[in-house]
Amino acid sequence: MNLKIHFYIRTDRPAKDGSVAIYLLILISKNQRLRLNTGKFIPLKKQYRKFNSDQLKESEIKRKEDLYCWDVNRERATNQAENHNSVNLHLDNEKTKINQIILKFEMLNKPLTIQSFKNAYLRPNGANTFYEYFNHELEKRKHLLSLGTFIGYSTTVSKINKFKPNLTLADIDYKFLTQLENYMLKPISEKGLGNHPLEFFMAMIKRKLVTFKTNRWAGLDR
Repeated sequence: MNLKIHFYIRTDRPAKDGSVAIYLLILISKNQRLRLNTGKFIPLKKQYRKFNSDQLKESEIKRKEDLYCWDVNRERATNQAENHNSVNLHLDNEKTKINQIILKFEMLNKPLTIQSFKNAYLRPNGANTFYEYFNHELEKRKHLLSLGTFIGYSTTVSKINKFKPNLTLADIDYKFLTQLENYMLKPISEKGLGNHPLEFFMAMIKRKLVTFKTNRWAGLDR
């Protein structure tokens, strides 16, 4: 199967801190391509971190990617990025995931289209841990959230992880949600969350759970 995989940074849409998202580009054919946000970000090089958005745009550097801790040829984070090891490990894992999807389609003798690949790639499975799945979701939306909101959600995810470490998406059911809600409603002094932002976050968990349960047996699992 002649499918090509590339990672690149989206320099035209920097986050508030100047960092840019890493995107995945899938090429199945000349007319079939798909771009997806990996949820990972690349920071500016140290010498450019004090630049505002206008200064970055007016920079004399011709290739904007050179402003960032990113190796265009290797499609990897450079060691100038503090989290380069975890970012590159994530990219490696994404490649492995993609190759597994391709192999499964080939074994089932099913045609691979952009839509069928997207369905398989984005579908969470029961083995995904709650912590990694929701952290990934938060990272993808980080540039859309205020710092306070992002920290609030991240704190909530961490508290849930402490409540039940290694929780998988398949473990989440009505009984668990009830136990979690009672635990999280405890006062902050008792390591609970109080009322904020529990109501909104519980609603988000339930929406994600419905999506997961609905899609679990879709596509390749049919």
